Amino acid sequence: MSEGKIILGISGGIAAYKTVELARELTKRGYQVFPVLTAGAENFVTSLSLATVTGNKVLKEIFTEADPILHISLTDEADLILIAPATANIIGKIANGIADDLLTTIVAAKNCPVLICPAMNTRMYQNSIVQENLNRLVAHGFNILEPDSGSLACGHVGPGRLPDIPEIIAEVEKLLQEKILRGIKVLVTAGPTREYIDPVRFITNKSSGKMGFALAEAFRNLGAEVYLVSGPVSLAPPTGVNFISVETTEEMAQRVDELFEKVQIVVKAAAVADYTPKEKFQQKLPKKNSLTIDLIKTKDILKSLGERKVDQFLVGFAAQTHDLENYATKKLLEKNLDMIAANDVSRTDIGFDSEENEIVVYTRDGEKILIPRASKKIVAQKLARLIGEKYLNKQNEKG
Repeated sequence: MSEGKIILGISGGIAAYKTVELARELTKRGYQVFPVLTAGAENFVTSLSLATVTGNKVLKEIFTEADPILHISLTDEADLILIAPATANIIGKIANGIADDLLTTIVAAKNCPVLICPAMNTRMYQNSIVQENLNRLVAHGFNILEPDSGSLACGHVGPGRLPDIPEIIAEVEKLLQEKILRGIKVLVTAGPTREYIDPVRFITNKSSGKMGFALAEAFRNLGAEVYLVSGPVSLAPPTGVNFISVETTEEMAQRVDELFEKVQIVVKAAAVADYTPKEKFQQKLPKKNSLTIDLIKTKDILKSLGERKVDQFLVGFAAQTHDLENYATKKLLEKNLDMIAANDVSRTDIGFDSEENEIVVYTRDGEKILIPRASKKIVAQKLARLIGEKYLNKQNEKG
């Protein structure tokens, strides 16, 4: 049975009718749900329905005789504020610090994570002002669950539909999951590295960094203090992690070496360049019909960590196009890893640049664990918990 107190903020969009079922499912899972309605939401959902499924009074007014500081007393005990659906209006208010009703006042006084689920017409959602407001909320540490695409109530087709209830609940549970790694420091590497030929040309790979960033976020949600060392990517760093940007393999090796003694868990999800030009030209090379470049191997960061580790729990990644299991198990042993996550990058539906992934985990104990195809965030959540549990089990065995 789950535990936790959730303030369910409902704003005035057509998707508000779905919140009765959302509140019911959250309550079934053991959460205490406290519905808060905006004036607009009352046009789409009734207080009686929400009170019936949650067992709690529906709240609407900022000031009441029973509790003149309701927005403070609610946020003192809340574990999560969930706003679904979130209209363009409520998003704009929150992003600009406006607190003129109970829901926006609760958010202004928040003392817990906030999950916002935008739902509106496609053109409204794609409006540059709405997008700026969402980006601003992300920058301030708010969690945004992007809307689904599909047929909308207005007849348009596109992004703007409230995500399905199971998807919302999965996001809620991720934010409320047990902090099993509280007090543990985790180092995650992500993205590609660049090896320069001259000042404008370089060797790199297709890594987007999405998996590493999702892992950093997942470890943060498990209570860990996270260091994320990333090569060049077009992703915003997750809030609440220590972000370190690097460019070359040498720079990544240096920063990882500096942090290694401070952490208990290391996850090397970066796709580090295996080779670098032997000679790096200081000026841009002129265009020629052909060009021969001598390459030399870069430092094997993972192997060096395996040689140095004492009590650290070391996890590597194996991205291969063929013979995945043999390569992964060989790498596991040769580099003295505790665990390796293998994925088939020959598939176009998972891996590099994809929003989804599927991995097979191999451990030193001979286990083979499949984490089936899902979004990279969900795969990362499952992998981070698996790593955390394996690390804790190893520590318990030591006594």
